[in-house]
Amino acid sequence: MTEYLLDTNVLIYLLKKNPLVIKKLRSLKVSLYSISVISYFEFLAGVSDDQVDRAERYLKKFNVISFNEEIAKEAVHFSHSTQKKLKFKDLIIAATAKQKGKKLLTADQDFKNLKGVEVDYMAM
Repeated sequence: MTEYLLDTNVLIYLLKKNPLVIKKLRSLKVSLYSISVISYFEFLAGVSDDQVDRAERYLKKFNVISFNEEIAKEAVHFSHSTQKKLKFKDLIIAATAKQKGKKLLTADQDFKNLKGVEVDYMAM
């Protein structure tokens, strides 16, 4: 069974109950999705102070993968090997997926030219 790492945009769409995202996740039939600690940070950074507790409860539904040296090295490799420069956070998210053997689920087309990581794109 394929394991998935959700990009931050998927987390946001899911919270907003986007029907396309809900349908996609149901079709995958995965019981536990993972997220990068970078997505955890991005998600919390995007909420107001009075929403932090609710956001943290939401994020507990996911397996959070911490940043480590292997992921850092993979992110550097991606940074050097891609012609289109990705944002720092996207490099880490992609590197996390690759290092942990997970397929990245995203609506972000910036990952399209990245070689070496399996990506499942959602057209939004």
